[in-house]
Amino acid sequence: GRPIEAVRNSRLFQTVWEYFPVSLQREGAEFDPTRQYVFGIHQHGALAMHRGVISMARDQRWHKLFPGIETRTLVATSALMVPVLRDLFLALDSVSASRATAEHVLNNKLSVQVFPGGIKEQMMYQSGRERIYLRGRLGFVKLAMRYGCDLVPVYSFGPSNMWHSMNPFKSVRDYIANKFRVAMPIFHGRFYTLLPRAVPLDIVFGRPIPVDKNENPTIEQVRALHDLFVERLKELFDRHKARIG
Repeated sequence: GRPIEAVRNSRLFQTVWEYFPVSLQREGAEFDPTRQYVFGIHQHGALAMHRGVISMARDQRWHKLFPGIETRTLVATSALMVPVLRDLFLALDSVSASRATAEHVLNNKLSVQVFPGGIKEQMMYQSGRERIYLRGRLGFVKLAMRYGCDLVPVYSFGPSNMWHSMNPFKSVRDYIANKFRVAMPIFHGRFYTLLPRAVPLDIVFGRPIPVDKNENPTIEQVRALHDLFVERLKELFDRHKARIG
């Protein structure tokens, strides 16, 4: 990725923050900037618009909350094939979600933000409901173990209310998603357009789960850490659901 600071910190994207509005919240003390992190972010939502929002107004928000920590956000390779959208993603710090790219990022001593639910979670989107998918999503956990990156559970409150979902031809769309790795959620926002509703977007970062470097973890070790991540994510959600709503 080739993030462009002038784009990430532009007035346009500050306006996006104000539109919802957006809030980034961190539990606990500041993260150690000498460590690397794998941020596992849920829920994906219909478009994972908050993926870009996290990268916007970088100096005013992210760097105040996570000083010294630089990240790249993994996005579906298919999204980077769309003209204009590709350039916007790259300018905001996104890179392909391929294993080779993720490893390249970590080899360069950066951290990564991952949406483990991916296409499956995107296709599960239902307005007004908190729905995530983690079963069998072991890749991001194994990546963290192989590079010794601490795992950070992250929950986004608000994406389930951004759009109104519709569910025609679900079996056909599920087949296309599974076969061709292309999500086809059907939804609309304000005025029956793709303009999302102006709902509060609260993104809560939990405390890091310490991870020791293990270049060849067993499947049992990966599953054990995955189970711990799921447990911590549930606890994070439960701690904040009543306050945020």
